[in-house]
Amino acid sequence: VDMEKLRKIKTSLKNDRNLKRSGNAIKRGWKTLPSAAETYMREKVPVVGWLPNYDPKWIASDTIAGSAMGMMLIPQAITYATLAGIPIQNGIQSTWIPSLIYFIMGTSKDLSTGPTSLTGILTNFVIMDYRADKRRIPPTFLGAGVAIAVGLMSLFLGLLNMGWILDFASLPILVGFMLTASLIAVQGQLAPLLGVIGVGNDFLSQPKEILQHINTAEPATIAMGISTIIILAILQTVDQKLGKKNFIIHLVASSRYLFVLTIMTNISYLVNRNRDRPLWAIAGQQGNGFQTSGGPSFGISLLVLRQAIPVFLATIVQHLALTKSFSRRHGYDVNPSQELTYLGVSNIASGLLGGMPVSAEISRTAVNEASDVKSPLSGIFTTIVVLLGLQVAKDAVFYIPSATIAGMTIVAAGGTMPDFKIVISHWKGSFIDFLSCQIVVQGAFLASLDTGVLAGAFFMVGYTMLRSLFERADPVTPAELDIKFGVSETKRGVVVQEGVKILKMRDDVYYINAKRIMKSVFMRAGEDFKRITNMYPEARLWCEPKWGFVDDRASLTRSQSNLRVLILDFTRVGFVDLTTLTYLEELKAAVRTYASEGNEVELRFVGLSAPVKLRFDRVGWKLVDGAAPAGGDGQDGDRYFENMRAAVETPIIGRNNIYSELNFEFGDTRKDAVGVSERYVGF
Repeated sequence: VDMEKLRKIKTSLKNDRNLKRSGNAIKRGWKTLPSAAETYMREKVPVVGWLPNYDPKWIASDTIAGSAMGMMLIPQAITYATLAGIPIQNGIQSTWIPSLIYFIMGTSKDLSTGPTSLTGILTNFVIMDYRADKRRIPPTFLGAGVAIAVGLMSLFLGLLNMGWILDFASLPILVGFMLTASLIAVQGQLAPLLGVIGVGNDFLSQPKEILQHINTAEPATIAMGISTIIILAILQTVDQKLGKKNFIIHLVASSRYLFVLTIMTNISYLVNRNRDRPLWAIAGQQGNGFQTSGGPSFGISLLVLRQAIPVFLATIVQHLALTKSFSRRHGYDVNPSQELTYLGVSNIASGLLGGMPVSAEISRTAVNEASDVKSPLSGIFTTIVVLLGLQVAKDAVFYIPSATIAGMTIVAAGGTMPDFKIVISHWKGSFIDFLSCQIVVQGAFLASLDTGVLAGAFFMVGYTMLRSLFERADPVTPAELDIKFGVSETKRGVVVQEGVKILKMRDDVYYINAKRIMKSVFMRAGEDFKRITNMYPEARLWCEPKWGFVDDRASLTRSQSNLRVLILDFTRVGFVDLTTLTYLEELKAAVRTYASEGNEVELRFVGLSAPVKLRFDRVGWKLVDGAAPAGGDGQDGDRYFENMRAAVETPIIGRNNIYSELNFEFGDTRKDAVGVSERYVGF
C-alpha cells in the first residue's frame, strides 16, 4: 500500500505542470547563463559599447560642456554642503568622483551628477535628528554615512534590474516634474541674482521673503547677474541665426556658458582678490586645495540606514525623472536599472571619500544640455576641471560670482520648461492625465519634488486599480462580430499584400506598459523588411553605431522589400491614455526607417472601440474611416477599419512625408536639428 502511494506521488510530481515549467525554465536559464551573464556585465559598463563608436568631432563639445560643469560644481558644492550642515571640504569631495564614474557607467549624455540642494536639505534633517538625540557623531561622518546608505539601497535595486519602477511615472507626471523643477530652479536663483540675503528654500515663501529683504540687494551683484543673462541671450541668438552657417561661430556660441563663467570669474578675481569685503557675492572663501578627509565606517552607514530612506527616495526619483525627461527630449534610450546601479556606486564612493549624497541636478543638467554635450565623455573633463581648480586655481575658483551661477541657471532651466500648450493638451485629451500632472506640480510646490512625483504616481496606480475594479461586461455588437469573423477569414486565405505587417494588441495599453508594447511593435514590424540607410550621419548619437541608427545585423535574414503598411489590431484594447498616444506617435516616426524613399509607412487601425476613438479625437489625432465610400487614401489621416479583411485588402497608396501636428508632451521636436522622425526614439 505504501509503495502504491509513493508511485502515485511520483507520478503526480512527474506530471505536475508547474514543476515541469519550472524545470524547463531552469534548463533554459542554465543554457543561456553564459551569454546572459556577458550581456548583464556589458550593461553595467556601458562605456564598452559606445566608446569604440565615438566620433572625434564631438571632443570639442564634450570638453566645453564638461569644463562648464566642473566650474559650476565647486560653488554649488559649497552651497549644498552648507545646507547639509557639513564642512565645505566634504561637499567638495562629492564633486569629482560622480562625473568620472558616470563616464564609465552612465546611459545619458545630458545628466550632470553631484551634490544637490534636495539631498543637502534632507541630509541636514538626519544630522539634526542625531544632534537632538545628543549622539556625539561628527556631522562629517553622518553626511558620509547617509551617502553610503543611499548607495547601498540604490545598488541593491540596480543589480536586481528594478529600473522598471520608473514606468509608474506616466509622461504627464514627467511633464509636471519638468515644469515644477524648472520653476523651482528659476525662482530659487532670484535671491542670489539680486544679492538678497535671508531667503529660505521654501518655494511658496521665497517671493515674500525676497520682498521683505529687498533692502539687502546689492547693485554690483545685480549687474553681474543681469550681464550674464544678456550675454547668454545674445550668444544663443547668434548661434540660432548664424551657427549653422559658420562652424567657428557655432563653437564659440555653444560654449557660451563656459565662456561667460570664465570671463566673470576672472573679472571677479581681479576686482576682489585684494578687498576685505567682496564687491559682490562670491562662491566662498579661499580653499586649501584637494584634501581627502576619509569616510565613516559601515557601522555608521547601517546606523543611519532607516533615516536615510527619505534621502534615498528623493535621490532616485529626482535622478530617474531627469534621466527619462532629457532622454525623451533628445530621442535616445536610457537604462533605468543601470542608472540605479550608477547611483549606488557613486554614492558609496562619495561617502567613502567623506562626501555627501549625490544625484542628477536640474540646473547643471540644463546647462550641460545647452552646452551641446555629445556624450558621457564630458564627465572626464568635469573631473579634470574640478581637480585642477582645487589644486592649480584653488584661490580663483572661489571667486566665481554667485550672481553668474544664478543667471546661468535661470537661462538654462528656463529653456527646459515644457510648453504650456502641453498642459492644455492634457486638459483636452484626458482629465485624469491632467490631474496627475497637477498633483505633481502642487505636491512639489507644497512639499518637495520627490513628494510630488510619488503623489502623482500613487494617484495613477490607484486610478488604474479602481478602473479595473469597476469594469463591466458589455453586449457584443454586430460590428464586433464582423471584426471577429474578419480576422478568421484573413487566416483562411486572404492574401496579404507585399509590404504589409499585421500586429495585434493583447490588452489595454496605458502608461505602465505603453513603452514596452510600442517597442515590441517596432521590433516585430521590422522582422521581415529592410531599413533604408541613414540619411543624416551628422545626427548620430553617441550610443548609436557608426554604420546606422539602429542595429541592422540581422538584415541578411530580412526581405529586401520595404514596409508600406503597418496594421495594428486594437480589438482587445478598451483603454488608452496620453502616454500611449505619445509613444504611438513616436512609433509612427520610428517606422520611417523601413519606408521606401519618398514614401511614408501607412498606419492602419482595426477594431477601435468608441472610448479609444474618442481619446484619439480629443487629442486631435486625425482618423479616417477607411471602409467608407470617401475613405480617402491615408493622406488626410490614419485610416481605421471595423474588420481585418477590409484593412488588409484596401489598396496601398504611397504617402509622401505626412507629419502629424500633435503636441502631447515636449512640443514639436521637428523644429530641432534632429527630430523624432529621423531616429528610432523613446524605446
